[in-house]
Amino acid sequence: MSHVEPRWDFHPVPDPVAGLEAAYQGIHFELLAYGNPRLNERLEVRAEGPETREGWHRVLLVTPWTAMRVYLPQDPDHPSGLPGPESLEVEDDGRVVPGCEVELVFDGVARALEVAHDLRVGHHLTETLLPSMGAFQDTEEALGWARERAAHRDGQEAPARAAAPAAPRRVSRRDLFRGLLGRR
Repeated sequence: MSHVEPRWDFHPVPDPVAGLEAAYQGIHFELLAYGNPRLNERLEVRAEGPETREGWHRVLLVTPWTAMRVYLPQDPDHPSGLPGPESLEVEDDGRVVPGCEVELVFDGVARALEVAHDLRVGHHLTETLLPSMGAFQDTEEALGWARERAAHRDGQEAPARAAAPAAPRRVSRRDLFRGLLGRR
């Protein structure tokens, strides 16, 4: 049996906003095919940003099922500040397993992020802001709430809003797909 080296699978993404919108639009179509009841059909996939610092692009992303911040390395061959892949759980092909939690320092703050993978953009790191989007009437409302939540997480004051939806139970992307496929 041959030994496979553990590895990150970050892809070059020249335009992080367009790349993530395209990747998550593809995921949206896949979820529609499963008839996922968690999808808020009033929302579309939309990304804003990126904020680029410390070797990383950070993009705010709203989808019909979640709101998150997504981190992509500026240099996919040398992502800065991540643990080596040999210290993480890997797939049979050596690729780091989606769903692992890693710590990344961004803007001087250590952030616990979840590893995600999509064939279109490769590995990326996610910070969930809201795992369910059912309370929003449109994408602009959801983006406004996500901006405020992101600012709050960064310790910034956001303008007061009427009322934000209550944060429901956290569900990882991995658990979401398990549920869709009938695996628990």
